[in-house]
Amino acid sequence: MGLCSEPLRTRESMKASKRARRLHGDRNAVGGFQESMVAMMVVAAGMIILAATMAMLPAGHDVGATDPSRLAVERIMSDERWALSPGVLRYDEIDEITIGVESIGGAGCRAVLQEVDGAAVVLFEVGEVGGSGERFASSRAVNVHHGPQEVKAATVTVWVWT
Repeated sequence: MGLCSEPLRTRESMKASKRARRLHGDRNAVGGFQESMVAMMVVAAGMIILAATMAMLPAGHDVGATDPSRLAVERIMSDERWALSPGVLRYDEIDEITIGVESIGGAGCRAVLQEVDGAAVVLFEVGEVGGSGERFASSRAVNVHHGPQEVKAATVTVWVWT
């Protein structure tokens, strides 16, 4: 029995030593190359995600410059004459919404209310709309209060021409 078990141990030990020599004797560095390829794929995927995220960021604005369309949207949202609270417009008062184009620093201004399931309503158009100057645009989500139990989602978009 002792004679039969010894050749098995020798064969197993020979296989183990061959495996160890193959792992340690990777003279062509195939294992290292494959490991490096995986690392490069991870780095490339991270760079692609970073580039896509940076592309979605808004462009930097000059600190001293103000966007007249954003100013107009904020005035519409916060004016107590036609807003119940900031961001909630009264439906029965939307025909009275107007903004002085001189107060926001533009030559012309147009505001449009678009309800989710309704048609677009032009709130106001003042001054030279569609002029040859620079155009600014801003949008904001709002709620439109139709009645005590009826509130609809909408978007207010304002264009200002300077």
